[in-house]
Parts: sequence; C-alpha cells; structure tokens
Amino acid sequence: MEEYEESGVVYFIENGRSVRKAYVAEEGDFYSLRFKGHDGETAGMRLRRNRIYKTKEAAEAAVKKIYHK
Repeated sequence: MEEYEESGVVYFIENGRSVRKAYVAEEGDFYSLRFKGHDGETAGMRLRRNRIYKTKEAAEAAVKKIYHK
C-alpha cells in the first residue's frame, strides 16, 4: 500500500463518480484530507488509505473500472 506525505496532493472519488483533489492534513489509520468544498470554503474528511489515489488518472481509472465493467 502506498504512503502519502502530509501536505501532499491526493485524489479521492466523491459520490462514486467525481474525482476530487485534496491535501493530506494528517496521517494514520485514516488520512485527514482538506479540499475546497462546493461552496468555495475549505472542507475536510477522513478516508482510509485504500480510498485515496496518488494521481488523478489512477482515481479516474478506478471510476471507469466500477462503472464500465
């Protein structure tokens, strides 16, 4: 499994279809992520390592794998 650095850029899948860019705020069993919310304000969430991706392309490939079987 990949490790992600604090303050590093990662990508996650929102609502099963949209790829969003985020920054790692804290590491651990769950990663705390910070990103720009839909209202333009800073938002955050905690996700397991297997739910975040190092590149946008990797996240998009995961979406295609789910919806284009």
